[in-house]
Amino acid sequence: MASSLVLTGCRSTWQATTAAFREVGPAEGEILAAEDEMEQRHALARRRPGMRSPQDELESAGVEPKVAQAKLSKLRSGDQEEVGGEEQGAKLETAPLADSLLHRQMAAVEQLAQVRRRQGQPEHDPTEGEDAQPVVFRLNDETDEEPEQVYQSAASKEKQVSVAHHQTSIQRTQTSVDGVDADPTASGEVMPASAARRLAAETDLRAEEIVAEGSSLDWQAHVREAIQNLEAEIQDTTTPELRINMEKTLRLLELSVNDLEGAMIPVQGMGTDMQDYLRYSMQAWHDSTDPNGHPTARKRFTLALKSQRKALQHLAAASDLEVHNVAFCTDVESYGAVTKFEENVFRPDQPLLLYLEVDNFVSLPLPNANGYETHLKGTYEIVDSQGNRIEDQQLDADQYRCNNPRRDYFIVYRIWTPKSISPGSYQLKLTIEDLNGHKFGHSKIDFRVVE
Repeated sequence: MASSLVLTGCRSTWQATTAAFREVGPAEGEILAAEDEMEQRHALARRRPGMRSPQDELESAGVEPKVAQAKLSKLRSGDQEEVGGEEQGAKLETAPLADSLLHRQMAAVEQLAQVRRRQGQPEHDPTEGEDAQPVVFRLNDETDEEPEQVYQSAASKEKQVSVAHHQTSIQRTQTSVDGVDADPTASGEVMPASAARRLAAETDLRAEEIVAEGSSLDWQAHVREAIQNLEAEIQDTTTPELRINMEKTLRLLELSVNDLEGAMIPVQGMGTDMQDYLRYSMQAWHDSTDPNGHPTARKRFTLALKSQRKALQHLAAASDLEVHNVAFCTDVESYGAVTKFEENVFRPDQPLLLYLEVDNFVSLPLPNANGYETHLKGTYEIVDSQGNRIEDQQLDADQYRCNNPRRDYFIVYRIWTPKSISPGSYQLKLTIEDLNGHKFGHSKIDFRVVE
């Protein structure tokens, strides 16, 4: 049976790759040259110089073309053995040459893949798809042997190349787990894609092992190490503001490793109320996140709320006094339950109820745990539209005691508009002093006077 060499692939890929080779570098040119040389030698092998076809022989002998064609038909039907012998000899002579050309072409393909990887380009033709039709390349198109048609991707071609022609290169470029690397280009050979992928995978695995060996500490150990470093920096810090900020950060780090005792240490340089605010805030956060706390979330949050309220009391004490929701009213029942005038339009010497709410006041604990006390005092002044003061007035002090610190605080003053005030637009400016907290709050309200 006639000998033939079969190449399988996709026609669209072969044509697109051949066209691309004509536009690129020397590696790609080798593939094209090998292909052209294969085709030329294939044709020469089938019809060597000096050989003449049967029809040429008949015509040279003076046989008329029609008679020569008839004899040729007879020759093809009856003398296949002679013709087949010549063809078979040509095929047998062509097979070693084709093997050599194929090896060159596949080596050039591998070199092209290596060049494209260095340049960051795709190794294979992006137009190659699942719908590509199989095509068979063979030296003898007339052989009776039916070649095996195989769908091949560019990756499987590379695998064949590496197995058939680069076994030595693979052994040379393999990297041991101990990290001893061989130079893949030391002998001038090209590393196959499969060997390169294996080398990258083994390198990544070794890198992960090194990182794992050097990271024996868990996250809590790293945080504790950071705490020690920060404590050393605090000792060397001379700027008060920077030291306070570093102390706050230190408390948060200590809380993150569940060190509540360390987190609640007072921060030096801060006022008492701010220190207590931070302490109770840390307590509240710990109560809600403690892994050893109550198993029911609602219970943990209830406990945290108690600490948070204490923290808010100290935060309010450290904040400015706020006076808001000032209103002229005809009736006041309780906190927020008031009846306001429809319009703030009054007559001279008219009685009014002045309602106001206060926030961030201080409730001091009484001796012997007898409760808490708030102590507020107010004043106001009336100015006209030009800012001229018309009248000012001291208000009675409001001192209140209760068993628990107050959360909602409102005051109602009974006042009168001035007797000698002229019609026009005016503004009442109110000031409230927190005698326990030693701070002031301000607000204002507009009104008009008519006759």
